[in-house]
Parts: sequence; structure tokens; C-alpha cells
Amino acid sequence: MLTASTSTNINTRIATLVESSKRLDQKMPTDIPSEFVFLIIEDKARVEFLEVSRAVFQVQLILDSVYRMNTTESGHRVIIDEEIRAIQYKLMLLGNKATYSKALCISIRIFLILVRPQSRTDDNSLQPLVIRLKESLESPHICFCSALETIFWQLTIGAVASSEPIMRQWFLITLKKLLPSLYLRSWDDAKQVLQKFFWIDHIFSSPCSDLWDELVDH
Repeated sequence: MLTASTSTNINTRIATLVESSKRLDQKMPTDIPSEFVFLIIEDKARVEFLEVSRAVFQVQLILDSVYRMNTTESGHRVIIDEEIRAIQYKLMLLGNKATYSKALCISIRIFLILVRPQSRTDDNSLQPLVIRLKESLESPHICFCSALETIFWQLTIGAVASSEPIMRQWFLITLKKLLPSLYLRSWDDAKQVLQKFFWIDHIFSSPCSDLWDELVDH
């Protein structure tokens, strides 16, 4: 169980890593995508989600630096894994009590597993989360017309994470239906949308580019 002292200790060490990353001239994201916030209707849940999202952005910044520098400092990675597990726990609780943000919380949990498989626990198995994401997106509680780019990111994350062919096919078909509404003409257009959300180029650029090729070839 994550105690208050453990959480504080992790946050302190993460803050140190963030400062180290900033010295590499990395720009620290400060704004959460507005479409993310749109999906969080409950005021209390919105505040909690913004806090968790900022923590995810910090992890994203650090990991992006780690991959670009090809560093293997195990101490840093242990700290990051601890922080990811703490974030996963918070997202699980938030998704359980905030109906409108369930699919969003699940998709971010999948993202975190994809960027650091080593942080996975029994409560964060990838394929069960992919199934839950599909079920959540199939039963929307709000109109998605104002959040098409968010849904595009969620479906893309789900497709990349899917290992079951039938499940992956569902994400592909749903993405295909969404594309005309987004007016995406090329992979560069699609990538610009995906980069508005949680994204690490080293990890996602290749599989997502391949996914785009599948979409436009069918």
C-alpha cells in the first residue's frame, strides 16, 4: 500500500529528476490538453485528474530524456517505476468513482504500461485494461463531438496495446470510422494530434506510423 511518507519521498525524488531533465533544455509541459478536462465533468474529479496528469507529464518528460540519451541509470528507473505505480493506483481510484473519466483513466494506465512495462503489477495487466477500454468506449456517457482528438488518442493507444487480433481489429475499425471527422491527410497530421496528449516519440512513433499505414491501406 502507498503510504503518505512513501508518496512524499517519491515525489521529492521525482522533482529532483525533473529539475535534472530541465537542465537538458527540455520544455516541461505545463498545460493539460483542454479536451482531457472536457471529459471530466465532476469538479472534484477534475481537480484530482489534473494533479495526476501533471505527474504523468513529469514521468513522460523524464523518460523521453532517458530514451534520447540512451542512459541506463538503474536508480532513476527504479524511482520512475515507483512513481508510475503510485499514479496507476490513483488512476484506478479515480476511474472507479468518476463515471465520465473512466475510459480516459484506463487509456492513461495503458500508456504508462507501454512506456514502462517493468512497472506493471497484478492490478495493471495490459490486456484486461485494453478490454476495459474497449467496453468503456463502446458505452459513452457523454457526446464525443467536442473530444474527437482525445478519442483518436485513446483508440490509437488501445490499438497499439492490443495483442488479441479480434480486439485490435475493433480499434482499427473504430479509428477508421473516426478519421473523416478529423480531416487527417497524412501520418504527419495524425502525429501532430497524438503529440497533443501523452506521447514519447521513441516508443510510439514507429508502431503508430505502422498503424496509420494499416488504416489508410484498407
